[in-house]
Amino acid sequence: MILIGVALLLLIIVLLTNRGDITTAVLILVGFSSFVTGIFMLTFTSSETVHPGIASLLHFPGAIPLSRLISDLGISGNAHFVPGSKLYPASIMQFNPVAAYTPITPQSDYSFYAEPNGMGVLTPPSGSYLLESLEQKYAVVIPHQQEELFAAISGVCEDVLEIAEKASVARTGDGITVELHRFRLYQGCTALKQESPRCCSMAPCPVCSLIASMIARGLDTTTSIDTVAFDDGSQTVRIQVALHS
Repeated sequence: MILIGVALLLLIIVLLTNRGDITTAVLILVGFSSFVTGIFMLTFTSSETVHPGIASLLHFPGAIPLSRLISDLGISGNAHFVPGSKLYPASIMQFNPVAAYTPITPQSDYSFYAEPNGMGVLTPPSGSYLLESLEQKYAVVIPHQQEELFAAISGVCEDVLEIAEKASVARTGDGITVELHRFRLYQGCTALKQESPRCCSMAPCPVCSLIASMIARGLDTTTSIDTVAFDDGSQTVRIQVALHS
């Protein structure tokens, strides 16, 4: 579009000056070349710069090694998303307990958490930078009312990130269920599940991490991802988020 605009500007200059010399001829040639190049780029440039199938695999190098590292350290607990403070490297911290989760209040950003109330690994969630970007660059606000929070999650997934045709969020029992219909990063999810079935709950991808973090921030409570189910037919991902007081 810029090249087409330059071409039109040059042709307007030629018409206004009406000099009829070599400079005019050069301007006409440059204007014509810019116009043709602009049309070519506009015609053959795809609107999608990265194929969804490729983009869905970008988190692989981070999720799998972290999941294996946590397991090798003898830690079996799922990732818990703990609302933090300004002292932390992220406003929501991911805590993987050695075994069963007990409420914690981290006072530092050390990766290895060892206190009387529990032991485990404390890291920034994979979706923390995505959440920060949504808040700072896209003015996304995390509501504290449940219905407004659910609407915000749907809006982020459908309209802001455009990763799902529809995102439904509902309270189910003691937890929250999030369904991403026609999930555009579905290929990466299934590949991750095949590589490590527990990775979705121990070292969640940025999307699941973002959703769990938004719920933790909005409801001011610790969350975790209990299960992630897949429907290949509709390419729907069903995320079951647990709430911890």
